[in-house]
Amino acid sequence: MTLGDFIAWKGGPEAIRQNTLFVDLYYLAEFGTDKRRQLYVTEIDRPLRFLRGRRRVLTNHGTIADQFNVWYGDRCHVVQEYWPDVQNRVESVDVSRVVPALAKIPNEASGES
Repeated sequence: MTLGDFIAWKGGPEAIRQNTLFVDLYYLAEFGTDKRRQLYVTEIDRPLRFLRGRRRVLTNHGTIADQFNVWYGDRCHVVQEYWPDVQNRVESVDVSRVVPALAKIPNEASGES
């Protein structure tokens, strides 16, 4: 794993970052295991704001969206309807607090360096 494996939440369009985060959360939350589940993020306030928001879930994600709809049907249309169901199963960890260099990842989309 390299610093480039982490998503920088600084400026630029966030739809791709949000989609990636939601799919990762979904896989962690729904995977059948008794192991501890941790979602590693940087700048935790931005991902958490998204998870508490009103963006539609899994649009244009084919098989994942189909499976999600089978399990959650009409209960969850936006992210904030899903997050309360899984937030106690998946721990959100801000790795930039553990590894300060991760807080300084440049965001190529916004031209930051």
